Amino acid sequence: MFCFYGVSPCSLALHSISAQGLLNFEKDTLHLGKIKHGETTVDFTFTNTGDTLVSIKKIGVSCGCTAVSWSMGPITPMEKGEVRGTYTPQAPGEFRKRLVVFSDAVVNKLPLYIEGVVQSKAEPISEGG
Repeated sequence: MFCFYGVSPCSLALHSISAQGLLNFEKDTLHLGKIKHGETTVDFTFTNTGDTLVSIKKIGVSCGCTAVSWSMGPITPMEKGEVRGTYTPQAPGEFRKRLVVFSDAVVNKLPLYIEGVVQSKAEPISEGG
């Protein structure tokens, strides 16, 4: 294929490769420290730092004890959004739950983590976590 100055199939192909959305999360892991039994909700904030729209297609979770919601619809360049995870512990002890964000961004599969320690019901939680 030959490319000449001006509009050509090569310039169109180069443009489509360079114009990409990119989800940039402020944190990929949220450390909760010590938590009580019961639902705990966290928010992962992101910005589309690319130059095209990005849509989150789905979010996978590592177990049924974690529910998710997210910013729906296309996210424009430099727009912020969030992924919300709600963890409901089943037993005391350490935990690390994974959420996987699937999108049409240039990096189309991003893992996020919620971690901490669930206290037993009888154990008091100290001030400061």
